Amino acid sequence: MPKGTPTQLLFPSSKPGFARYCELVLPTDYEDGRLASLNQPYSFEAFIVNHGARKGSSTEAEAVAEVLKERGLKATILTIKWAPNEEPSSRPNFESIARTKRYQALGSACRKSGISNLLLAHHADDQAETVMLRLIGGHRGKGLAAMASAGDIPECKGMYGVNKSGRPTLDHSLAPQKVAARKPYKPIALESGGVRIYRPLLGFEKRRLVATCLSMGIRWFEDATNSDVTLTQRNAARSLLTHERLPRAIQRDSLVQLSLVVRQTIQSAERMLHWFRRSIVFFDTRSGRLCMRFLVQQNSSNGSATTTTTPPITNQDIAFVINAVQIVSPMSHLELSKAASIVPRLIRPIKNTSNYAEIENTSGDALSGSTDTFSMCNVRFDRQVSRLVVKKASSETVDRAPVLDPHYVWILSRARFYRNVPCPIISIAPTISSASSPSSTSSSSSSSSSSIMVTDNTCPPSASQHQNEERGPRYRHHYQLWDGRFWISVRNHTLQTLVIRAYRESDAYPLRRSFSAPRSSASSFSSSSTSSSSSSSSSSTPSSSSTSNNIAAAADLHDFDTMISDAAPGPSRWTLPVIATEDSGRGSGNGSGEGRGGTVLAFPSLGYICPAGKDSDFGFKVRYRSVRLDPPLVGSK
Repeated sequence: MPKGTPTQLLFPSSKPGFARYCELVLPTDYEDGRLASLNQPYSFEAFIVNHGARKGSSTEAEAVAEVLKERGLKATILTIKWAPNEEPSSRPNFESIARTKRYQALGSACRKSGISNLLLAHHADDQAETVMLRLIGGHRGKGLAAMASAGDIPECKGMYGVNKSGRPTLDHSLAPQKVAARKPYKPIALESGGVRIYRPLLGFEKRRLVATCLSMGIRWFEDATNSDVTLTQRNAARSLLTHERLPRAIQRDSLVQLSLVVRQTIQSAERMLHWFRRSIVFFDTRSGRLCMRFLVQQNSSNGSATTTTTPPITNQDIAFVINAVQIVSPMSHLELSKAASIVPRLIRPIKNTSNYAEIENTSGDALSGSTDTFSMCNVRFDRQVSRLVVKKASSETVDRAPVLDPHYVWILSRARFYRNVPCPIISIAPTISSASSPSSTSSSSSSSSSSIMVTDNTCPPSASQHQNEERGPRYRHHYQLWDGRFWISVRNHTLQTLVIRAYRESDAYPLRRSFSAPRSSASSFSSSSTSSSSSSSSSSTPSSSSTSNNIAAAADLHDFDTMISDAAPGPSRWTLPVIATEDSGRGSGNGSGEGRGGTVLAFPSLGYICPAGKDSDFGFKVRYRSVRLDPPLVGSK
């Protein structure tokens, strides 16, 4: 990390020797091996996770904390909660549940303490065990890469400020080049940040770490249940690798080497993603629609693309598709087999495009219609007829280089919700404040101003707004992850429960009718009407007032239609999130989320307040989830 940048580093460990490693290796300006104070570039905090799954675990955790405190470290014990009278280790999937609870406890603690870097003490023996378990489980390819040296914290999906979120940023270069709506196009921010994990000891064997600790007089703590081969599958694998004579091909060093080879292969494929951003025609964060020109590998013998058959599938093609699909899909991971089955449908035989090295989009979004459509992995793929200007280049530039072919242009959008793909629904209970109590409501009923909080989704919040609710009153917005795509925070000061759900076909007719209903606000983008406009309308004649209202309603409806057609044309509009009153028919509708009620109040990703929501006391903020648009760092995962 850059010297001079104040950073907190957290390491959860029952191995105090790891603390010594942090003192000696990570900092660059420590004196006499002592930890720097908080005003120095680094500070450390140790978290000890007590799973509470065996007798004596609490006593051992306290002993570890005491040793760490003696070395000048702040140490906190995190105790995992289980159901009363439950024997957690008796569960058949105890390892998986414990792993999830452990990472979520660490993520929550990091968020509360403002820590973004988490150091883990996994070593080479742990890596070998993981590879063996992956082989036993039938994993192939990417799964055999096992643990990465750096990456995002796992098992924490939906935890704002922990799971790749907490630092929203804007990228105007991804916006559609043509926006037909009369109002200015305002993309919503992309999330980034969260807790990153690092494993600096993956290159060290366990016996070397034990010997190092003992030579320094540091006590080594060992979980007694680790030697029980009947308790977990990992314990059995550990025993085999440590005590049994195994064929050289599946000994520790061979398994670790296998993970390194697989990871190098993956990294080689991901290096091709430097073409990825160049391939993006646009990415509309309001709806999650992505327009891409997909990569084509040229024939190395003559520098031309294959014309009679589909080009062979390469690792680069699969990595390219995985990255594109994960931007749009609510799924956090995409299996290699599914990605490989998508590639042939995206890249089909085309006419010769030899010596085409550079493609420029000179006609707006350059799309004139869809010619092919299919859905996979909760993503709808629409092939487009493209009007792209292609520049020729010299053969020296083109030889053995990939080409972004103009005929492989696709729009990726979230697939519609159907019976077998249920619509996610998040309930927001009312939070009654003094300002929205019945007495205050009656006293302010004569006022024409609205209490709606219409937020600017394009402006990243201040640092204080990034804090989690656990940090106290500084945190003002509780974000929840809807459909794995949008982080949405809703302030509900109404007297009823609100829900975040998808826009439905059954919403369209009542929503359009609401534009012609009497309302206090004349503009669909305004949250209140001024007293001057109220006085002027009262002085108008009834006929002129009615005519003016009709004209305003027609203009508002036209603005709404234009905006939603631009942001989410066709079926993609039925995947937009809306804030609505609770559905009276919830649970009785079909799997697509169609029910018998619920009034749409707002489209949060569009920053739009519907007529029915103009007099309701609620507000919202929205971000699009973190996506990878640039090539990954070597070694990250």
